[in-house]
Amino acid sequence: MKKAFQHIIIDKYIESNEFGKLLGIDFEIHEPGVCEYRFNVNHSHTSIPKVAHGGFVAALMDATMGVGALSLVCEEMKVVSTLEIKVSFYQPVLSNSEVICVSTCLKKGKSILFMEAELKNLEGLILAKGSGTFNSYQVEKALI
Repeated sequence: MKKAFQHIIIDKYIESNEFGKLLGIDFEIHEPGVCEYRFNVNHSHTSIPKVAHGGFVAALMDATMGVGALSLVCEEMKVVSTLEIKVSFYQPVLSNSEVICVSTCLKKGKSILFMEAELKNLEGLILAKGSGTFNSYQVEKALI
């Protein structure tokens, strides 16, 4: 992870995110709300030969929007959880390709955040779009 945006909550998220480590995904926060994940799709992410599983794409969307939302509330010592996501698949995500997923915030309320994400290949072709609703809450509640 690049350190364009730093916060202790983001650091703790990186440290404890075992699912992200399993998938091998890494991100950069350009500014609060704008998170970019770059990923090299490989054979272990496929469901049929040469095409990434839709669940992997949905997980990438959720991660991108979630970190984008987290970056908007971490200064308030809050974390986020996903309430709802929707993913629209436009093109297959091919194995042995690099993809870029970027989040943006549509609206930030007191505790609810509405996020979007777009997944593209390096040629700029849109592969998928996602939208998500996230709940923000005090970090203490996440320490179970």
